Amino acid sequence: MRELIVTVKDFEQLASYQQFHTQCSFRINSSHISHAQLDSFLSNYNSTETLKDSPVYIDLQGAKMRLGFNQAEIDIAEGEVVAITTVDEVTTDKVIIIDERAVSFLKQGTVLSIHDGRMIVEVVGQNSVRVLKGGRVERRKGINFQPHPNVPIALSQRDIEFIGICKQYLASNDNIRLALSFSTDKIQLDEIKELIDCHICVKIEKDLSMEKYTELLNNSDSAWICRGDLGAQMGLKDMPKFIYDVAFETARSGKYHFVMAGEVLDGCSFVGHPSRTEICHLYNLKMNGFNGMSLN
Repeated sequence: MRELIVTVKDFEQLASYQQFHTQCSFRINSSHISHAQLDSFLSNYNSTETLKDSPVYIDLQGAKMRLGFNQAEIDIAEGEVVAITTVDEVTTDKVIIIDERAVSFLKQGTVLSIHDGRMIVEVVGQNSVRVLKGGRVERRKGINFQPHPNVPIALSQRDIEFIGICKQYLASNDNIRLALSFSTDKIQLDEIKELIDCHICVKIEKDLSMEKYTELLNNSDSAWICRGDLGAQMGLKDMPKFIYDVAFETARSGKYHFVMAGEVLDGCSFVGHPSRTEICHLYNLKMNGFNGMSLN
């Protein structure tokens, strides 16, 4: 495989991989950092000779819904009714802070999954949900509608400001790239292209019509198949069918640059080396036209 993308949380972690800089690309999730942290990250990256030639992906939130920055860690249990709010501020109340963009899509009976389906809740009132599957709620974890709205969701002001920061550094380093979470429509890509001229990666995280899927591929520079959100959106039964019938079929054409993401080599986190099953999986990806993988 030609591209190994390593996820980092800050420049210190990025710097720890300097010895592998010729073999890796890197990714930082902008949803978990501030404007100042992104600016510092790119400043240090740009001024480090051994790193600045390695591509770095700034992962934008895009249409992906997330819990608030001030979401407290709370445990929710099956059958419990919990309050929801869009007011993103510190509170001692037991409450789930949701993306304000989600409000227009909420109605009685709407089902939301949190953190790639680890928790599931159902809207039962204007400001409350019933827990269908419990767990620990943590800040900035993703929210999935089931199904996700099939309407273009404009870039947030935060994403626009982050693109502006990237643009400042792109002038001296064209290895800075953008990844767009929950890419669903060419309109979103056009919005980015009006702001910046750089490599754009679409993250495929929901079921799309073949027309929309091909449109995204034809208007971007690369594509990541993100199994975490795909699994939450499509279910574990239909997700592999999509990957084999659609993603592999498209990747084998050789026309596009594909990266697999979502628990790739996850077993290494526990035993320090890939299992035989994981090695076979990588070979399967390569033989089906994938160009890279992303590690969290």
